[in-house]
Amino acid sequence: MKKPILRTLILAAAAALAYAGCTYDGTGHGGRSGGGGNDGDSTFVDDSTQFVDSTQFADSAKFVDSRDSTTYRKVTIRSQVWMAENLNYMGDDDNVIGRCYNDIPDSCAKYGRLYNWSTAMGGASSSTKVPSGVQGVCPVGWHLPSDAEWTTLTQFVGGAVGKLKSTSGWRAGGGNGTDDFGFSALPGGNLGTDNLFVLAGSNGRWWSATEYSATNAYFLDMSSEVRMRFVEKDRHLFSVRCVRD
Repeated sequence: MKKPILRTLILAAAAALAYAGCTYDGTGHGGRSGGGGNDGDSTFVDDSTQFVDSTQFADSAKFVDSRDSTTYRKVTIRSQVWMAENLNYMGDDDNVIGRCYNDIPDSCAKYGRLYNWSTAMGGASSSTKVPSGVQGVCPVGWHLPSDAEWTTLTQFVGGAVGKLKSTSGWRAGGGNGTDDFGFSALPGGNLGTDNLFVLAGSNGRWWSATEYSATNAYFLDMSSEVRMRFVEKDRHLFSVRCVRD
């Protein structure tokens, strides 16, 4: 009788060790809120990704937007190359696009311009692809990130918003960050449905190339946390960050 009992104990111990060696790859979104509301949201799942020394991703090079000769910083984070500044492209004299916060030029110099979704998309259709394939308002060789591309970034940092925030410029909404990866997110605020500029200094919002519905689109919302939300796409002006093709 002793041998069967011993064999059972050994098998149970082996199974426990095998289970302990398994890990869950949390690559999915958190649950989407329903109802098509005016300002729905979904919180990212923190997949407890092991943080890697940010120096492995540092890319100090800059690039020039050939349309207006504006120079932008860029940064490599994991497999993605992001603009490390908000887009500040205003079109041309015949077609000025976007607005500065409070319509003050100095705000554009600091935060970049704010755009509605149709302008950010450049008339393109919604995309859930990686890469999105939507150049939109972005420079040649760059594109507006899809919801999935934003998810790749935020899940890589484990939902730790401070690792994406700039080290200065944030006053409320959780304060300044550590900017571990050089993304240097700034709180550029937005223009809301009441046609008022709000939340500069405490909140940053960036468009995605992905619709939630016919009237709503997803955007990245950053304050004391980071999450994807949806909003009426042409009644709001948000910032734009582009990803290299």
